[in-house]
Amino acid sequence: MVDWKRAGDLKESLVEFGMSPRFESEFSDLVAQAFPDGTADEAAFDVLLDAFMLQHELRSGRTVVEEFVADHPDLPDDEKRTLLGWRDVVQSVFEVTEKRGDRVTLVDLADQRAYPTLSNMGRDGLKPFRKGKFAIGRIVPLGDAWMLSGPTELLPPSARALAFAMATMPPAFPEEALHAPERQAKAPHTPAEQHEAFVEEFGTDLIVVPGPQVDEVLRRLYDRIALRADPEAGPSDVPAPDLPDFLLDSEGVGIHSLQGAGVALYPDYHLAEAAFADPALVARRRPRETLTELLEDPEIPPDALRRLADRAPDAASKIFARLLKRKGFSWPDEGEELLREYKPDHFEDDAQTPGTVVLSPETGENLPDSGGAVPSPTVHRIKVSLAGARPPIWRRLEVPSAIRLRDLHLVFQTAFAWENYHMWLFETPAGDFGVPDRELGHRNAAAVRLDKIAPHPRDEFAYVYDFGDDWGHKVLVEAVSPAEPGVAYPRCLTGRRAAPPEDCGGIWGYADLLDVLADPEHENHQDMLEWLNLDSPDDFDPAAFDAAEINRELSEGTPTPRH
Repeated sequence: MVDWKRAGDLKESLVEFGMSPRFESEFSDLVAQAFPDGTADEAAFDVLLDAFMLQHELRSGRTVVEEFVADHPDLPDDEKRTLLGWRDVVQSVFEVTEKRGDRVTLVDLADQRAYPTLSNMGRDGLKPFRKGKFAIGRIVPLGDAWMLSGPTELLPPSARALAFAMATMPPAFPEEALHAPERQAKAPHTPAEQHEAFVEEFGTDLIVVPGPQVDEVLRRLYDRIALRADPEAGPSDVPAPDLPDFLLDSEGVGIHSLQGAGVALYPDYHLAEAAFADPALVARRRPRETLTELLEDPEIPPDALRRLADRAPDAASKIFARLLKRKGFSWPDEGEELLREYKPDHFEDDAQTPGTVVLSPETGENLPDSGGAVPSPTVHRIKVSLAGARPPIWRRLEVPSAIRLRDLHLVFQTAFAWENYHMWLFETPAGDFGVPDRELGHRNAAAVRLDKIAPHPRDEFAYVYDFGDDWGHKVLVEAVSPAEPGVAYPRCLTGRRAAPPEDCGGIWGYADLLDVLADPEHENHQDMLEWLNLDSPDDFDPAAFDAAEINRELSEGTPTPRH
């Protein structure tokens, strides 16, 4: 069976073949039809290119992929079947419902069919995918699974309402639309165009309505989207998404169209508006809880608070001084930094990731203190040991002293080859930090730095990953020293042994796993090989450790934050 690596090689060869002079004239004609004004964004062009390779009927009566197979008679039969199978493209809006190992489960919003999906870049290609997000893109068959094909655009979970609307819209450049570009150009199949539809319908990008009216607002939006796609279309028949009772019961739901990221719904947003009109209301429980949720929920975009605060900066200063118990807080001076602390994901495009921080002699002494991965003049050398492991499993890392705990979590995920789809927590002398949860007493890990909870050598704290398997890690600060100019942080200095596979049952389950792999006669031996996707027990070496590989992955960026 063709695996994802070979599929990636075949796709690369196919694109090179399709872009050869042999097909240049036909592709140029297609581009001119799809983009009559001569302009196209990169994603739209890449979708068109993928459709040209797999679906577009050439003047010869074949597709490019059929011509490729015909021109390569020496290809093995399974590779020919795989290539020709790629003509059966599924292009839609999908919900990411699960991520496990080297694949994600994508559920088509149009028909609720589930597709186990791989990337031809392996796990690296799936790093941005996480449960609850929505993917706009194309997939093709690959063995018993599917594979991403062409560009994929991801929307946050808060864009659920608009994702369902998009699922009923004409996809970007389906084969039938390639010959009717004037109609396709009117279909708002991108988030930016959906945003235009929202503003066109409501005259603004944020409205506040009683909870029972949310369905009506979404229905008007769907109808506007359908109208933009086809001026002769009747009302949209897309079903409104099921909304939770707490939204429907709210006296005022903020409905916010985000440029390029769908529609977000904010329950009780009217209470936030009232508090910015009268800061004394923050003393009341419900307005205070609403404002705290708007600040601490990492999925809520910064603009939900920014637009209120910028209109009333003096009120904002009073509100956050009380919420944060920070006397003298000034929104004009500190507001943007506050949003970056609590919502770092929304600022990733204009900041370096933890894996690409490089200190130079010129910048090492004059770096600002902001964001999750800002370089600092010092680095912490830490030893991270997996609790209960015999023989010991550990990593010695150097990280910027100013790294946020949320980003340190991502570094640990890379260093131990975890998959980053379970809950996690730092247990420190200053408190417990992870995903904010008031009931559990978990504070926001994105809002605190390493050097604030463990500033000195010999300081210790714990990191727990996967509350089911309960992977405990002891973290010891061994040294704090000046950063070396020109060195990229974080980096792995050394370590010992491979980390256990995800979901194997904790440290005791891992011991059983090793026993089963070592015993070919064990009744569960073959099942364990299949579960680990191994051809032979020799393919998993528990003694293996490769610092260079860890550093390569760190240099490419740490995993996408989850949970």
